[in-house]
Amino acid sequence: MIGAAAGQGAYELTPMVAVRSRDMAVIPLCGRCRQVLIDYFPGIDVLVQPKGRRLTRLPVAEPLPAAFSQSAPQP
Repeated sequence: MIGAAAGQGAYELTPMVAVRSRDMAVIPLCGRCRQVLIDYFPGIDVLVQPKGRRLTRLPVAEPLPAAFSQSAPQP
């Protein structure tokens, strides 16, 4: 979808969200999709839902939104 939009000259997209097909749960964008969005639509926001939290709108360039859990060891 992202490639088709860019190929058709769409330079303004609404916020993006990735969902899992079996239960329609919001999941984080994969690294490849995030990189394409940053390259072609750097001002776009993405919708993420960290585990146990509410849906949040973040800039796509924010590094790895919702990728780490609170229980992950801190450096």
